[in-house]
Amino acid sequence: MEAKTKLYKLKLKWSYKRSGYINDKEVLEGLKPCSNMKSLTIVNYWGNGLPSWMSRSVYDSDHTFPLNNLVKLKLINCKECLNVPCLGQLCNLRVLEIDEMRKVNRIGSEFYLNGTNNDNDRTSSSQGEGDATKLFPALRRFTLVEMESLEEWADYGNQATIESERVVVFPCLEELIITGCPKLRSAPLHRQLCSLQVLQVSYCGEISTLGLGDGLSASSCLKELHIPACPNLRSIPTIEGLAVCLKELTVWDCPNLRSIPSIEGFSSLIELTIKDCERLPYLPSGLESCTSLERLNIHNCPNLRFIPQDLGDLCSLIFLSITSCQKLIRLPEEILGCLTSLKTLHIGGFSEQLQEFPGLTSLQHLHASLEYLELYGWKNFKSLPDQLQHLTALKFLEIWNFNGVEVLPEWLGNFSTLQRLQIWNCNCLMHMPSLVAMQQLSKLQRLEINKCPQLKENCTKESGPEWPKIAHIPNLRIEGRSPHSE
Repeated sequence: MEAKTKLYKLKLKWSYKRSGYINDKEVLEGLKPCSNMKSLTIVNYWGNGLPSWMSRSVYDSDHTFPLNNLVKLKLINCKECLNVPCLGQLCNLRVLEIDEMRKVNRIGSEFYLNGTNNDNDRTSSSQGEGDATKLFPALRRFTLVEMESLEEWADYGNQATIESERVVVFPCLEELIITGCPKLRSAPLHRQLCSLQVLQVSYCGEISTLGLGDGLSASSCLKELHIPACPNLRSIPTIEGLAVCLKELTVWDCPNLRSIPSIEGFSSLIELTIKDCERLPYLPSGLESCTSLERLNIHNCPNLRFIPQDLGDLCSLIFLSITSCQKLIRLPEEILGCLTSLKTLHIGGFSEQLQEFPGLTSLQHLHASLEYLELYGWKNFKSLPDQLQHLTALKFLEIWNFNGVEVLPEWLGNFSTLQRLQIWNCNCLMHMPSLVAMQQLSKLQRLEINKCPQLKENCTKESGPEWPKIAHIPNLRIEGRSPHSE
């Protein structure tokens, strides 16, 4: 393999289903590539350690080191490996993916720089100003995935060590993804992450704090911050340093999260998603100042009681979803009418103490813009909100959980542009609007009826009293089945 000087891309993949003697380590040791290699992928390797030719410390010069020109490295399902390799001195490495190293329980300083290296080795990895050592000097994308035993990812050293040795870690890193590490308690986000644009920490059940400190605040280039499925996460540190560039902020399935830091002045923020945060009592302060916000998604935050009055200032919003917030008792009446660019609205699933749907008084102001509406009711309602009848530009309408409604209103026939209608979980619903109203829906192409037992029975093909009202609709689905094909 070493003699194949024109081989630039190599993938070594073992069979996943094997038994008997495993000699992967000896095999991989003998497959040393030439130093021209640009891309290396190793899959299903079951040796307990990686080959010696992956260690920079055993080579005297960059010229003889076989991975010196490596740009992309993927280590996938190396499930018996006990340690990650020392890769900090790969001066051309731009993409690193470590996936399913299931027995690695710690990533320590040896990941950055081999402890046996002398000063000459250390200097060889530096690129740039003075005598500063840059570790992972060219790395742009790093993903750490499904490391089920990983408990600790340590820094290169403490801050004093980093400063005294003039060490810079990940100076060019743009994307960092840590996902599926259920035992990981913390991850170092170095102060030098000044190039970071995308950060995702997800499905890490033991992380209680992101440990971002000044590192994240200094990452003024960060455009996306995603924190899904971290059930022990209790706090997110201040992110005020991200106000200039952050475009997307996603936090979901963090049931112990008590607060989200202020986003005052986040003028570049385009998308904010907060879902499944059971203990979150309020939205982040400063939301009304995010004047570029186009998408706001709030779902299943059962302790959320209020929506800010100034939400109506978000005149760039085209998508708004506020659903399944069971303690929400107030939605300012004027805010929807101010959102004149809004095209999609998902709303409802609020406190069952409410006798009428909140916040819909000014809904008629959206008659020209709103195209997609999902409406979630609850058992108190005997009819759909009358304010909906003004939304004559609707193309898609979904109705959920109006368990007290027995008949859909006649004004539904005013929706002359409606293309799709979906009805879900309306247990008492028996009747569609009149035949005349249904025939006025001349553009209706698809009707779906799901978990509405009485309406389903009444819409039985040929024999049901409601069947003549819907028989002309081209794409008809009742409980997922098409009566037209039966």
